[in-house]
Amino acid sequence: MFCLSGPFLFQLCRRSSLDDKNNKRKPMNHSPQSARPVSIMRRFLDSEAAGGITLMAAAALALIVANSPFAQTYFDALHLYIGPLSLAHWINDALMAIFFLLVGLEIKREMLDGQLASWPNRMLPGIAAAGGVILPAIIFAVLNHDNPAKLRGWAVPSATDIAFALGVLSLLGSRAPSSLKVFLATLAILDDLAAVVIIAIFYTAEISMPYLGAAFITAAVLFVMNRMDVVKLLPYLISAVILWFFVFNSGVHATVAGVVAALMIPLKPAPGRPDDMTSPLHKLEHALAKPVAFIVVPIFGFANAGISFKGLEASVLGDTLTLGILLGLFLGKQFGVFSAAWLAIKTGLAEKPMGASWVQLYGVAILCGIGFTMSIFIGLLSFPSDLMQTETKIGVLSGSALSAICGYLLLRAARPDQSAANPLWKADESPEAKNFGRFLCVFHFASYIASTYCTERLQAASSLLRRSSLEFALPGLLKRLIPRRFRAVETEIPVVRLHGAIMTGGTSLRPTLSLASTAGILEKAFADKHAPAVAISINSPGGVPVQSRLIYRRIRDLAVEHQKKVFVFVEDVAASGGYMIALAGDEIIADPSSIVGSIGVVSASFGFPELLKKIGVERRVYTAGSNKVTLDPFQPEKAEDIERLKALQLEIHATFIDMVKERRAGKLGDNPDLFSGLFWTGTTAASLGLIDGLGDMLSFLRKTYGDKVKLKLIQPQRGLLGRKLSGIGMDSGSVEPAQIAAHLGDGLLCVAEEKAIWARYGL
Repeated sequence: MFCLSGPFLFQLCRRSSLDDKNNKRKPMNHSPQSARPVSIMRRFLDSEAAGGITLMAAAALALIVANSPFAQTYFDALHLYIGPLSLAHWINDALMAIFFLLVGLEIKREMLDGQLASWPNRMLPGIAAAGGVILPAIIFAVLNHDNPAKLRGWAVPSATDIAFALGVLSLLGSRAPSSLKVFLATLAILDDLAAVVIIAIFYTAEISMPYLGAAFITAAVLFVMNRMDVVKLLPYLISAVILWFFVFNSGVHATVAGVVAALMIPLKPAPGRPDDMTSPLHKLEHALAKPVAFIVVPIFGFANAGISFKGLEASVLGDTLTLGILLGLFLGKQFGVFSAAWLAIKTGLAEKPMGASWVQLYGVAILCGIGFTMSIFIGLLSFPSDLMQTETKIGVLSGSALSAICGYLLLRAARPDQSAANPLWKADESPEAKNFGRFLCVFHFASYIASTYCTERLQAASSLLRRSSLEFALPGLLKRLIPRRFRAVETEIPVVRLHGAIMTGGTSLRPTLSLASTAGILEKAFADKHAPAVAISINSPGGVPVQSRLIYRRIRDLAVEHQKKVFVFVEDVAASGGYMIALAGDEIIADPSSIVGSIGVVSASFGFPELLKKIGVERRVYTAGSNKVTLDPFQPEKAEDIERLKALQLEIHATFIDMVKERRAGKLGDNPDLFSGLFWTGTTAASLGLIDGLGDMLSFLRKTYGDKVKLKLIQPQRGLLGRKLSGIGMDSGSVEPAQIAAHLGDGLLCVAEEKAIWARYGL
């Protein structure tokens, strides 16, 4: 408590969810951490890389089985008929419809309520996705233009597998900024949207109008249910199954039914449930996420990645179908995505992902060449021939593997952009950066010529690479190709300690925590051009509200000016004014036993009128103004004075509450005592949304910026006899004995008041 002492399908999405127009999703409130240990399996399932790793394992297992003594059993099982369809068709037409249902849910949510909800957020991933669809298709068409049968597969290299790509990116941990993960996920969702449109338009068989008409009627029923505010999932799921049956028999690929059904499921919550995380869309998406990631997609991968190399001639690798897919994925994707993104950023249409360097952006563009699931799926639709399907799978697997390995190695060797010159994170115009760009252009041109006209030599080189141990030296060789300024280096984080009660009137001998005593070290910390963030350690029970807000405001102004993140770490206490300062952080981390909160206002003083009577002292006060003497400790309390003080407290309390709601928007719990002045431990504060997590400074920063992060404590100025002060100091020049004597009384009162503030929290 304070001490008053002195942002065609998008339109369909929107029209089918007019009720969702103003719906803004709020993050779910997290319950306190369970004391029960989390199992290794649970940690794996909850990790970002889990879906990609499971899909990789399924694909690898399929390759092993397809080239083992069990190969015949594997292929016979896939061709086993269950009812009207073979097992492979049930997987590709029915099971994958569930996958496309989830894709549709993600597309709708992102367009209405996520990263694609506003045009500025769509620009960079949208333009990059367009480049990543167009250029691979052009490369494939150039190599296969004289063969109409092969040309049908032009869309195969245009897709990105979101699970694989994000899985590889997550293996880099904190080396990859979160902005890159958001960019890649958003781009992959738009890629999925493009793939759905391509499948619906270009890979549709002979149309059966009666079934197609029935499908439209079913879709209309779904639309009407949405507009009539039907929020139960069961009617939508039953209608979706009926829609799948009609679409499957209409000639349009059945998976399109999953997307159409997803677009009709409402995003708004059920009546009486204000949190839109309870909406049918969110509930269905949450229910499908893990089954699709760990059952549907791995089954598809296992059923379609199995390639038997027995009797397969080496000439398959040089076939234009295989090369077109391989080069489209590996070269077309990376160059298309990166060049489109580069043009968008350079022309001012979009901003570069914050904290990401050009090299890292290029590394993510390479990862976009991982096109496993969607590419194989489109390949199966494109070619009825088993040989063509095998060539397609070889091209997809080769291009995806090259993209995954090269993208990972480049991102691992690169370092983040630590420039803080402006919020657009402008490109580096140095000679090293320009030379690196020229190298990439020459690399693309040479790779295209070599791959198209020197296939045999490429195969020989690949064989030599497999026979050597060169692959173990690739990380080091790749790192040497990158100029020094782009290489990974130790990240240094400035640390500012804000410890003590927040008070004015400090002296050189007894400094206090105020704007005057913290301005210097804050300026010094944020002035570090190479630091991506500033860490602030807080241990304060609060104090004067004005100084608390001034320190908070200075931290936020410096963070915006220098474009740096602010991480606040609570030691013993961040209460009242101490918590107000903590609100300046982009993330607040506390120890489980820390004291956090006390969002309230308190005023305390002493009264001496009875004492004056006993000792016979008469106090004489002369004023001009009827309210000049208020709450005089030497006079009896007046009711009007107390009411005036209460109004003042309520006004300051309202300001504090507004600050908390603004800085912790969407994170706060609904505890009625949140703003009552109560304080809690770090564990409870995390569940209430007052802080973002539990932990310590070093562990958190290592997890965020890598194990090589270094902490640099910003030292305050030194005063008398080299004694460290809490900031720039209150007095200038030397400290004379007379000054010490003059400030002695104030110092004793300051100490007493400070001790009283700490005592409120049992400290």
